[in-house]
Amino acid sequence: MSLRNRAGNWHYRFWAAGRTWTADTGLAATERNRSAALMSEMEARKAICQGRAEQLKTQVKPFSDAADQFIEWAKGEHREKPATWKRLRVSMRSLKEFFRHRPLHTVTVGLVQDYMSWRRVCPGCKGDGCEACDQTGQGVKEITVRHDLHALSPLFQYGMEHNWCASNPVERVKVPSDADAVRIHVLSPAEEMLYFGTCRNLAARRRSEAARLTGRPACAKERAAQAFDSLHDLGRLMVLQGPRPSEVMQARAEHVRGAEWLIPGGKSKAARRVLDLTPESKAILEARSASAGADGWIFRGRANGAHLSDAENAHKAVLEASGLRFVLYDMRHTFATRFAEATAGDVVALASILGHANLRTVMRYVHISRDHQRGQMLKFMEAQNELRAKCGPNASTEIPQTDTNERKRAQAVKPTIN
Repeated sequence: MSLRNRAGNWHYRFWAAGRTWTADTGLAATERNRSAALMSEMEARKAICQGRAEQLKTQVKPFSDAADQFIEWAKGEHREKPATWKRLRVSMRSLKEFFRHRPLHTVTVGLVQDYMSWRRVCPGCKGDGCEACDQTGQGVKEITVRHDLHALSPLFQYGMEHNWCASNPVERVKVPSDADAVRIHVLSPAEEMLYFGTCRNLAARRRSEAARLTGRPACAKERAAQAFDSLHDLGRLMVLQGPRPSEVMQARAEHVRGAEWLIPGGKSKAARRVLDLTPESKAILEARSASAGADGWIFRGRANGAHLSDAENAHKAVLEASGLRFVLYDMRHTFATRFAEATAGDVVALASILGHANLRTVMRYVHISRDHQRGQMLKFMEAQNELRAKCGPNASTEIPQTDTNERKRAQAVKPTIN
């Protein structure tokens, strides 16, 4: 028997290539882990047969422990962009649930593909079918699977540097394309009116309920009303000016100077910019600046001295009441699309307003409507008709051809030097 229980862990021992090979799999010696331990032994035999015996010196590191250590490293590596390591941490939760204590070096391409299949199955019904499956058609969207794989790949790179694994299996997995995983929605004028009208209605309803209550229940209803008010103003600023949600939440009274709004920084150097305010945006920021406390935050959070950090709960309540379906960030996409349509596609100015240094990134935000595309095509056809009219009705569109024999005679004539 190649597996043995040594100090509570499964160890393998076998003969190959003229010598005995033995190692600790890092798995507890239980029947539940026997299959994983046999898999580790099989990987070791395969490495020896393929001439990769030096890889057997790899340090055994359970996946969950490797993931935790990787996230701690990512916190320091991306300390200036906390959203990056937070996204990695979110993906690691499902990855740890699937791979658990399996040694990192035993994760193969096939296991990564099995994880992708596992993620695509609805966690509620396990593929048997439910209302959520009927609405979405899958457990998670392809973009979520893509994000998970993009978090798994740097984990293996980190593991290779620490000698926990010898290769990165994600490199040989077909990652869902970004085009197939786009989840962007540009709001129509009717959807915009419905969404913000619902914000107002829910805020008024919560205040009406608060008026009939006393004590803590009344305070809770008033806080809910304030959350819908904040969501309304946050959303209006995103649709009218195009900032990121975090940039709106972190706005301060001293950043608003008349008809200008200073955004001091963010994800990159290009994030620092000054926005020219529309009349509605100016009115919103002036009203909120006037009511800002000593801390200076225009959008105040629940804790004293803190700014608003999340609006998802209020956003979900508005979506449920209105029947709409989109993410808060789509308001930024809506601004970008409307700006591009109104300015004949001035992407350079749009990049400056959005706070992007890369024009390719800006183009991902713009989603021209079918009506605008049709109107621009009509303008093009009108320009073509005007061009033909200027050239005259008998103008030929064919390219004149030079007589072949005449060209040959011209080439045969050589200058005479006297």
